[in-house]
Amino acid sequence: MYIAAGVIAVLLILGLVWLFATVDDWSRDLTTNFAATSATAKNPSLHPIISGKPPAELADMVVAAATQLRGWELAAREENGTEIMLRLVRTTRLMRFKDDITVHIRPIKDNDTPHYEVSAESQSRVGKGDFGQNPRNLAELMDMLRGLLR
Repeated sequence: MYIAAGVIAVLLILGLVWLFATVDDWSRDLTTNFAATSATAKNPSLHPIISGKPPAELADMVVAAATQLRGWELAAREENGTEIMLRLVRTTRLMRFKDDITVHIRPIKDNDTPHYEVSAESQSRVGKGDFGQNPRNLAELMDMLRGLLR
């Protein structure tokens, strides 16, 4: 009986340690299950990427970045003129939860040289809060893409 209570206490403590280590923004992470890249984001990993590469090449690089990440897969690719939208799915290891990530590649106006912006959104399929997982999804993908662009 004491052993079972001790095991439960240790598991509870480990769960609380995990929670405190995982949650970055208590006002956001327990009540929101959506995140998007933004030029004003505090975390530079969550800033959109601007590149002079053609949109098709950028899309291929996003797919390459996603396939290098564990649990990520391409669900759909839609092209509309110079804009490309990629739909990715990330599946968590333990509970097999799925998060939907949408990547937009759009032209931006920048003098005479064509440039494109890569922005993204991530949303959990279940739950009201994501414990910060959606921002981590975006940071993981955008950082991998930045690495490929170097």
